Amino acid sequence: MPEDAPIALASDGAAWTLGAFSNNFVDAGHFATDFAIVGMGFALPNINADFTVILYYGAADTFAASVGFNRSGVIPSSIYRDIGKLITASSRVRAKLKDSVGGGTCVGKIYCKALTI
Repeated sequence: MPEDAPIALASDGAAWTLGAFSNNFVDAGHFATDFAIVGMGFALPNINADFTVILYYGAADTFAASVGFNRSGVIPSSIYRDIGKLITASSRVRAKLKDSVGGGTCVGKIYCKALTI
């Protein structure tokens, strides 16, 4: 779940080719009401490259958000981005990674807030 350990992400072996879906950042049914992805953070990119993480939600894997970051020599300790994306209740959230070299990996977390009326 959003407060659990970071999720591993891996790109494909070719430059700018999306890797496989990650494990779920949020499991289907976790939030009974609509919820917001208020931010996402990434750490430990394994290679010097430009990275793009794309978040998807729901059974149809609808685009939710994307964020880019890079590693150039020094490994950044973490990258955090504000998102503010509203997600439908009971939706799962997962991601894919791509990078400018191919074979990149990183770990990530997302931060969510359930909406109340």
